[in-house]
Amino acid sequence: MRRFLPAIAFLVVWVAANASQAVPRYSARYRQNCTLCHQNPAGGGLRSLYASQYLVPTEMSMARYTPEQIARIHPDISPSVAVGTDFRTLHVYTDEARPESNFFQMQGDLYVSFTVDDRFSANLDVDQVGSVEAYGLAWILPWSGYLKAGRFTPSFGWKFADHNMYNREELWFDQPFNTDAGIEVGVYPQHLAIWAAMLNGDDPTNTLWDTNRELAYSGGALARFEAGGVGFGIGGSIWHNPKEPTGGPTGQRTAGGPLGYVDFGALTWLWEVDASRLVRPDVIAKTKFLTSHEVSVRLLQGFDIVATYNFVDPDLDLQSGSRARYGIGVDAIPTPFVQVQAFASVYRTEAGADAPEADFVRTELQLHLFY
Repeated sequence: MRRFLPAIAFLVVWVAANASQAVPRYSARYRQNCTLCHQNPAGGGLRSLYASQYLVPTEMSMARYTPEQIARIHPDISPSVAVGTDFRTLHVYTDEARPESNFFQMQGDLYVSFTVDDRFSANLDVDQVGSVEAYGLAWILPWSGYLKAGRFTPSFGWKFADHNMYNREELWFDQPFNTDAGIEVGVYPQHLAIWAAMLNGDDPTNTLWDTNRELAYSGGALARFEAGGVGFGIGGSIWHNPKEPTGGPTGQRTAGGPLGYVDFGALTWLWEVDASRLVRPDVIAKTKFLTSHEVSVRLLQGFDIVATYNFVDPDLDLQSGSRARYGIGVDAIPTPFVQVQAFASVYRTEAGADAPEADFVRTELQLHLFY
């Protein structure tokens, strides 16, 4: 596998020079950047007025609001202040190999945006455990570009809502406490999005994955194309931390890889492949390899069948217990701003020194309220 790493690195560099930003499932379907639906260029968080007052109540839910109902939706509580929320409650059940049956409050976020004009805004996201995003956003760069400064989640890979997807869970960007302070810039030439960030690390109360107060860097790009009714994108992300705390001597980590999507008719496929290379001065080198995939089929407006596949090898040089996760479920928005998901996943682990547990089955039933 190691012989492929230079090719992966080359692809990431090539994409960063020629392409644009990762988009979630709906943005892939609409073949637009994340700013179609979100205030944050990286996606997630406060929704745009276009999404709240048009897309969600008329095109994303099974039931459609009437014009009178739409007229009552006002996330913009004043000409310069907008609010939003995300609440996700799960019931989790696993079989006897790892017995568990309980409710779990996965997300509770409150968003506020203070907009001076069309170019400048101050944005706040506070979640249920006190993790915070607080940043200023200025749309002042060429090619519809922006400058972001403050505390935020670095933009890396696909920002799946499922925090158990391996590109999030295995690469530190899982919530909560996944924010860092710094600056980010991004531009959107035609069919492209390119972004880069410089972050300084923080103490463990705010950031669990970079705690040394030394500069680290992230970036990426994605290009979008259409041909014969098929929409597709190709891009990549990269992360570099020259002084990463590891539990031993400080190491150097570089992670990243290609990602993309294909959208045709009712089918949307999102994919990502990453390698994470950690080198420490005590001659310890470790390369993690992982991949995450989501395939969704829209059976009707607001109702999808979703399948996922995740794989991770913790160390390509050792038989360290690779893990795989296979999932299938339904994702429905029966009425605007109410989402219901039912999902079942099979977790499989190969033999190895780092194998955490036996194979098991996990089911999730999720209620998501958003605005």
